[in-house]
Amino acid sequence: VLARRMWAWLAPFQPQVLWVVPEVWAVSVGRALQRQSGLPLHATVHDAPESARLGGLPPLCSAAYVRRLRRLLRGADSVDAVSDGLLDHLRATHAVGAATATLVVPPAMDACHALAAPADPEWHGHTMRRIGLCGSFRASSEQWGGFMQTLSRLPFSVVLVSFTPRADLPPMPLPSNVTLDQQPFFEREQDVIRALATTDACYLPLWTDARRGLFGATSLSSKLTTYLAAARPVRS
Repeated sequence: VLARRMWAWLAPFQPQVLWVVPEVWAVSVGRALQRQSGLPLHATVHDAPESARLGGLPPLCSAAYVRRLRRLLRGADSVDAVSDGLLDHLRATHAVGAATATLVVPPAMDACHALAAPADPEWHGHTMRRIGLCGSFRASSEQWGGFMQTLSRLPFSVVLVSFTPRADLPPMPLPSNVTLDQQPFFEREQDVIRALATTDACYLPLWTDARRGLFGATSLSSKLTTYLAAARPVRS
């Protein structure tokens, strides 16, 4: 029903291509629009279909989503993804055919928001380091605990400048030399970039365990571009 309403509104504009970001319910709407319009279909894929269950979809919904997304992609004329690894995975799982045109479009940041690399810091005599953290938290409690152990062995205090909600971080005590500086929500990405520019480095959590490692192997966190725009070194 939604696709019919959308096509009734779109048809007078005589579109030449249907561009779908096939996430959750957009998959069904996109397929219905393609059938009604007969337009060539281009799809932008950010994550492996199997990663949907990591986003909180119940198992049955996740399985249905994966099947529908693969059907949509097999009928697509062209597909772009955030990495070669993701395209390779889509081909290996027969979600994208060999004849489908493909293109890698990694996350990017408007150049006007990127900051120049700072001069080499003067570490002598400094007893504190500031580490930035923003975006979705994609690491296990074990990974986070290992990171905290590494920080606890450093010969100086560490301040975690976090834009990630406190509730998303594993509920474990911080080492005695580590404190959390919880930041408010910033609506503009450039404000986050300027705040991260005051840190010494940034932490990019990525799952490494077998059950959830597919995301790290196929997708690229958009927060990496935020860190690089702030001209900060990154540790994952």
